[in-house]
Order: sequence, then C-alpha cells, then structure tokens
Amino acid sequence: MRLTQEQTHTVWDRTLDPVLRVAPGETVELDLRDASGGQVTATSTAADIAALSADALNPVTGPIYLEGAAPGDALLVEILDVAVDDWGWTANIPGFGLLADDFPEAYLQVSRVEGDLVHFLGGIDLPVVAMLGT
Repeated sequence: MRLTQEQTHTVWDRTLDPVLRVAPGETVELDLRDASGGQVTATSTAADIAALSADALNPVTGPIYLEGAAPGDALLVEILDVAVDDWGWTANIPGFGLLADDFPEAYLQVSRVEGDLVHFLGGIDLPVVAMLGT
C-alpha cells in the first residue's frame, strides 16, 4: 500500500475521511511532500520564496485509518526507512518565524544531497540526518 504526494491536506481535522484503511501490522509506503507543499523546486529562486502560498505549507499525508483503533489508544508506529531527495532547501520566508523582524528579505539556498552528505555553500558538507516534519 502506498500514499502519494497528492494525498495530503493542511489541516488537523478528525472529520477528514481516511484516504487509506489498514490493519494492524500492515506496511504503508508514504511519498511525502516537502514543507513547501511542492512550491519550492531545485530551480527555485528567492522570488519564489517571497511568493509562497501559506495555504500549501506543511502538508500532512493521509489520514490513514487503522482498523481496530479507538479514540485514546496509543499507537506504536515503526519507521522502517527514510529516503531523501537529491536536493534540499533552506529559506528565509518574509514575515515567518522567530527572526522575521531581523531578516525581512526572502532568501533561498538549494543544496545538493549526495549519498550521506548535504553540500552547502562554502564547501561545507554535513551528514544527512533525515527527519519527518509535520
């Protein structure tokens, strides 16, 4: 079973209909969107950051209905693997975040990912530490 990047939403709402129903122990593969909701690409510029639609930010894949689960149950979810793309991005989004007043201009840095390293400006290479967002 697999959910695609098109099976997302941007609200926390328990009344959403599930896009997938699974039984305990089943494995589901998720193809997740990035925090921009697909608005930032490997060829994006700072102008694209300034034009981001907040309505698409931080998408969530699902919802997934677990057969037999009831409100108040604690679920154990095992993450078997996390794979990242061959690029990533870091941005300053105008008006967003704790330092918005200190950094009012849009900025974007697209970084290349090769194997277990992320290549940043200035020859800085750091280990890839994959994480799940929202």
